Amino acid sequence: MQTNEDQYGPYNECLQCGYVVNVDQVRPEFVIEKGRQAAGRPKKTGGRKSAA
Repeated sequence: MQTNEDQYGPYNECLQCGYVVNVDQVRPEFVIEKGRQAAGRPKKTGGRKSAA
């Protein structure tokens, strides 16, 4: 078995038969907290339409 790496990450491959297995990588966990503002556009104020 030989360990190689390409653009997708490291993998092990057998030089005799060509069998390929991905190497498991530890992925970092990110803490995502909710913000104070609501998503989307702000509400319109007024309610009356006027001709411009």
